[in-house]
Amino acid sequence: MKTSASKIETFDLCKRKWWFTFVQRLPTITKDFFSFGTVLHAACERYLLSEPLWPQGWEIDPDTQTRVSPQDASLIQVLVQAGIDEGIVEKRVGGKVEEWITLKIDNDSELRGLIDYHDSQSRIEDHKTSKSTRYFKSPNALKKSIQMMAYAKWMLEELKRRGKVPPKVLTLVHNQFLKDYDTPTVRRREAEVTPAQVDKFFEEVIRKLVTQMKATEKITEPFAIEDPMPSACRAYGGCDFIPICTAQETMVQYERRITTINHRLKNPKPHITAATMTPEEFLAKSAAKKAHTPAVLTPINPPRTQAVLEVTDIEPGEIPPWADPNCPLCSKGDSPGFNPRKGAPCRICLSKTKVSTDSFEWEVNEGRLIWWVKGQDKPVAEQEAPEVVSAGSKTAYSVDAFLAKIKAAKDAKTVADVLVEAGEVLDDTDVGVLEDVAEAVMLRLSEPLVEEEEEEEAPAAATKRPRRTKAEMAAAQKAAEDSAPTPTPTPTPLVVGEAPVAEPSGEGPILLIGCSAIKWPGKAMVMAETILNGVEGYWSMPKVFERREAVRKAMSSGGFKHLNGMVIVQLGRDPDIDNLMSSMVDMASAIIRGSIQ
Repeated sequence: MKTSASKIETFDLCKRKWWFTFVQRLPTITKDFFSFGTVLHAACERYLLSEPLWPQGWEIDPDTQTRVSPQDASLIQVLVQAGIDEGIVEKRVGGKVEEWITLKIDNDSELRGLIDYHDSQSRIEDHKTSKSTRYFKSPNALKKSIQMMAYAKWMLEELKRRGKVPPKVLTLVHNQFLKDYDTPTVRRREAEVTPAQVDKFFEEVIRKLVTQMKATEKITEPFAIEDPMPSACRAYGGCDFIPICTAQETMVQYERRITTINHRLKNPKPHITAATMTPEEFLAKSAAKKAHTPAVLTPINPPRTQAVLEVTDIEPGEIPPWADPNCPLCSKGDSPGFNPRKGAPCRICLSKTKVSTDSFEWEVNEGRLIWWVKGQDKPVAEQEAPEVVSAGSKTAYSVDAFLAKIKAAKDAKTVADVLVEAGEVLDDTDVGVLEDVAEAVMLRLSEPLVEEEEEEEAPAAATKRPRRTKAEMAAAQKAAEDSAPTPTPTPTPLVVGEAPVAEPSGEGPILLIGCSAIKWPGKAMVMAETILNGVEGYWSMPKVFERREAVRKAMSSGGFKHLNGMVIVQLGRDPDIDNLMSSMVDMASAIIRGSIQ
């Protein structure tokens, strides 16, 4: 079996959706919003390859040959440039762009994937776009990402094949671009995982899911596959296959309908205007307006209800055709398909099933809810009317109420449950606000409690030191001079663009990241910050990516060869210092990493 990370993630979300998509190969409605991400990815790729950033025709999606809108094109330019200026889209020594990889799962299965950007040792980056921050992964979620952990496993296998020692940790990175025209945002989320964690995830999650996929592939009946969690039906804007799962359509009816819709989307009918009308058509349309006769229009995309069933076949009192059986808001009540707070069709159901209510009418009659097909006689009330909650209890669905629940949570699971609940009743903007607070609360809950140390009591009285002789003082001074550390050499000034040519060197520098040696006889020690402060013109460069790129180029061409044999100490976290240390990884003779607080 040949598979991919996205296929495995689909199977993990819903086995039946995977079976419909990749075994039966049923079509889905063609969506054009993928072009935004494709064009943005291509721009990031050109920058990382040092190619012209905005060449002629850059705004065309190479996969569909469609051009993004002028508004989207402008937003892409703003996001990519911000990512470059802020050092998020960042070139690295030995970095590889858009590399296809193959990972062996078992004897007859392999995973193929495309890594957006990675170095050859320990760092894997992926560019992500979304209209809402709710769909971006947190650092903790990156450690559970099938895609990122599969790529990490491939990197470990590649290092093993090349005879390299695996790193202590691998860094998984998502460069996140928010598609928001009012507040375009670029941010980076990264997480560190050990090789042991990667191997465990591969065995317990990825390999197990692939084994289940091979068994599910042989099933011939969709309802022989277990039902997913209700949240899977609502994920990513709703599943296209809900009409099949709810027995509103057969697979044949579904395929015929979607094929027709996609054909009409690809070949839309020309818009008729006065300039393209015949005189007879124009006069007929004017006469219809004067007589207040509504024009009969044939929609390009008819409501799904018309394609699924004939409205004359509906018996009053049945569950409405737009009702979602897994809806978290109305499916458990007495009136499925209707909002229990408003007594109107449930908007969650409408968004999931895509069934139009244009052909139906409804009302509350003597405390009971009735609905019927337009043009037919109004039936007798057949089902209970939903209880309309008073306005005073609406705060149960407000942002403030969910914020209070998140702040009062005692563990991370409770925070996650509140976010899921909020996502079912709030819009994306409000959920984004909640996620920012939830992330901070989760971080606080995950920090271990530190017990305060008791202060030592001061001695009651200092013992008076006997006065030393001149001979004793001279001996102490000589001993101090003999034990003094070797003076730190001043870094050679670096002029950007004029790095000296590398010469063969002996022992490379020793990197201490997040820790410091108490004693290291025979070794000169220097702080990483001191090195950058000694680089001529470094901090005066206005753009962060330019100065970091200058350091990497100088490092690769021998500009810092005077550091060979020295101990380089990094005690604090700073993006420029991180860049310096990562640039010296290839030339280092040893790397010791501590925990940076």
